Amino acid sequence: MPKQVSLVLGASAAAALAAGAAVGLGHLRFRRQVAAEVAALLEQGRSASRAPVRAEDVAELPPPIQRWLRHAGVVDRPRPGIVHLTQTGLMRGQPDQPWMPVDAEQYFTTDPPGFEWIATLKMSPLVWVTGRDRYFDGEGAMDMLALSLIPVVHARGPELNQGVLLRYLTETVWFPAAVLSPFITWEPIDSASAQATLEYRGTRASATFTIDADGAVLRAEANRYREEHGRYTLRPWSIPIDAYGEFAGTRMPVAGDAIWRLESSDLPYYRWRITNLTYDESPSSIDPFRSASSERATATSGSR
Repeated sequence: MPKQVSLVLGASAAAALAAGAAVGLGHLRFRRQVAAEVAALLEQGRSASRAPVRAEDVAELPPPIQRWLRHAGVVDRPRPGIVHLTQTGLMRGQPDQPWMPVDAEQYFTTDPPGFEWIATLKMSPLVWVTGRDRYFDGEGAMDMLALSLIPVVHARGPELNQGVLLRYLTETVWFPAAVLSPFITWEPIDSASAQATLEYRGTRASATFTIDADGAVLRAEANRYREEHGRYTLRPWSIPIDAYGEFAGTRMPVAGDAIWRLESSDLPYYRWRITNLTYDESPSSIDPFRSASSERATATSGSR
């Protein structure tokens, strides 16, 4: 082999190894950061009251919400302080973009309200995006990194605080006893719907829940901030429910969409399905982005 070719190949191999090491270190750093955030969240959630939901507590709510909580089966059962779930889905950012498979897990605390959503999006067999959406101590944070290294999204600020608080409020469909929180107030609308307002640490978010005659949630709707061309705009946002199931002894939505109602057309951007959910089970270990770790290992071994 000519000496010049050997030098070029050697330099290419060194560059590939350096790039692989950088991706590996970046991924490990982000995993450790998110694991520390989850640990801090769960530490707060362990002090929440597990007092049972009483029939008289539910009787104070608007009739549609009473139907919902009775249908869910929360009466006479303890209120969860910590919730852990896993989900799969498809996500896209724009109508002309392809759907990307998503694997995610999420931790919630109910008192104080908080969550950490940890996701891996597969853009192609060897390219993934890891990210987390966070609400902790009244502040929101969203970070998405290509290959766990290259920033794609880095969002903070009052508009994001409203968005993540609104997300928490609508996702109480997975732990409905939390709608009895002192931070949430209810206003009746009609026989099928009521509006919830969650106010915490200076941020306020409201959403309308629509309940069928049996007590199942049909959808949640709100006005939520969406970033468009570098600025935030309030847009109608909807979570229609496609399927119901049961986890942790609670009847709940297990599949649905997330849809932006834009001026030009509707944009379904996330199709989700819950694959597991537990209440108040302490994890033996916190290992975020496990699927991305597997992808990275496969890519590394295949590049040798």
